[in-house]
Amino acid sequence: MNARTQTEKLTNVAKQDYRRYQYGGSFGRTDRAEQGALLRRRRAHAAGYEAGGHHARLLPNQDGVFPTPSRETLFTGKVSANLNASHYLSVRYGRNTNSQVYGAATRSVQDNWGDSKNKFNSINVNHNWVLPGAKLNEFVFQYADFDNHVAARTGDPRQVFPNGVVIGYNANTPQSTIQHKFQFRDDFSWRVTGMGGLGHDFKAGVNYIHEPKLFVTFASGSTDYAYTHLTTT
Repeated sequence: MNARTQTEKLTNVAKQDYRRYQYGGSFGRTDRAEQGALLRRRRAHAAGYEAGGHHARLLPNQDGVFPTPSRETLFTGKVSANLNASHYLSVRYGRNTNSQVYGAATRSVQDNWGDSKNKFNSINVNHNWVLPGAKLNEFVFQYADFDNHVAARTGDPRQVFPNGVVIGYNANTPQSTIQHKFQFRDDFSWRVTGMGGLGHDFKAGVNYIHEPKLFVTFASGSTDYAYTHLTTT
């Protein structure tokens, strides 16, 4: 499943580095409370891009196989408790950080690629309240924030050649997205039994989402200069 790729075999390069670590555990009393956490970390250089001669006449020193590293770390922690026979509470926190190469392609030099980094945090609180008469109230609170940034590797002008080779800055860099989000949801459900034992289930609730911050920036490269060549000379 993680053997050398055909490109690695043809270019006689070693298998790219791939590592994955996963830790987890839980503790507590199953009748009252449970706590647990899971940490997963993955680091991979599992893919490589080969110019394959596309740059040969223009940039022979840019031909070859180049790593496209990808790293990801995930953490999840959860605490849950039966407060009593009528109340159940759970709190969960999750975090994801990752980084990878952006825009890698066989006809683009390494400077034309970008570097993407992401951070995501999430908090979820859930409370269930069982009331007499087959009634249930469920309250959910959630907070999430997201931060993405794609950095440019160079500020040199973007140049596109007739054979598709691209050098200079990547047209989609730099860019970033920042988002903060709150959610409050409350659902109330109940069951009514009529004549003959027939039952009807009803549910009502409210859902409120507040997004105080949504920040997006997008720039067409680090400079304002871009050229399309008519010939490769």
